[in-house]
Amino acid sequence: MATTDSDTKTYFEGYSDYETVAQDIGKAVRDAVDAYSHLDAQQRQAARGRGANAAAQAHQHILAAAIRLVPELQRDRDSREKLDEIYVDWTGDDGYIQRLKNTQLEAGSPDWLYEFVVQIREAAWELGYLQAGRTEKAEAEDPNEEEPLSMFEEA
Repeated sequence: MATTDSDTKTYFEGYSDYETVAQDIGKAVRDAVDAYSHLDAQQRQAARGRGANAAAQAHQHILAAAIRLVPELQRDRDSREKLDEIYVDWTGDDGYIQRLKNTQLEAGSPDWLYEFVVQIREAAWELGYLQAGRTEKAEAEDPNEEEPLSMFEEA
């Protein structure tokens, strides 16, 4: 029996390379932190000329990093109290995201912006994005585990 194009079913499989996604989010978080730091330094030093550009860039990077993390904060907020606190701080009519959208950063950095940027980094850490690909030195084996492990090694 011949099959026609209408009889053919196509299946798509997809996955994300976690390390690549983590690096992408890590870069977005670093960009947000760098943009805030640049904006803050420029405003504190009364730098002239590029204030609007720095403000727009800071706004863009901070908002982009937060928006990338919000869906996962929403999904995982019931599993960890810290994630729930961050999600509540960011969302709603008085949340950091809405405040950022309503603020002209060229006029100056509001006090809450520092806390928002710190929470962006904290959220990325808690969700595991800033930990991906890290290597940690192995701890010494537990003495209680050494004997059973040695039995397997001898076999």
